[in-house]
Amino acid sequence: MGKKNIGQRSCMGCGRKAHKSELLRFVVDRKGDLVFDPGQRAPGRGGYFCRKEGCFDRATKKRRISIRFRRDVRVDLGSLMKNVREQLGGGSSGWPR
Repeated sequence: MGKKNIGQRSCMGCGRKAHKSELLRFVVDRKGDLVFDPGQRAPGRGGYFCRKEGCFDRATKKRRISIRFRRDVRVDLGSLMKNVREQLGGGSSGWPR
C-alpha cells in the first residue's frame, strides 16, 4: 500500500497539489464574498490558492471559485489581495511568494 498524502490540497487557479500549509485558504462569508482565512480554521468549505497572483486571475476568469464553492461568489480582487498582503506582511509592493 502507498502512503496517504495527508493535508494535500489543490490550487483553484493552476491545479498544483501541495500541502495545505503551503497554500492560502479562502472561504465565502455569509454575504457571498470571498475572504482570506489566514489561520485556516474558519468554518465552511474552503478553497486554496498558490502564492502566485496569476492563480487568482486565472480562477476568476474561468469561474473556478464559484464552481469550487458551489454558489455565486463575489470577488473584489483589489481589496482581497491588499488584505492578504497586509496579513502576510507582504506590504503593498509585492504578492507574497
